[in-house]
Amino acid sequence: MQVFVLFAVLYHGLNGLRIVVLDMWPRTAGGGYAPAGYAAAFGICAVLQAAALLWLALFRAQPA
Repeated sequence: MQVFVLFAVLYHGLNGLRIVVLDMWPRTAGGGYAPAGYAAAFGICAVLQAAALLWLALFRAQPA
């Protein structure tokens, strides 16, 4: 059950990122998303992952 909840949260989080970030730029003539929108979305994901890695590196549990 926990795996399903995690999957659902991640799915809706990424879908929200698509709605918020990619829809800020107009669609291309072929109906696709603008390359600048993709760059912004990937950049946001990279920053969030780097922040999570930094959090884990700084606050990891010390052995007892």
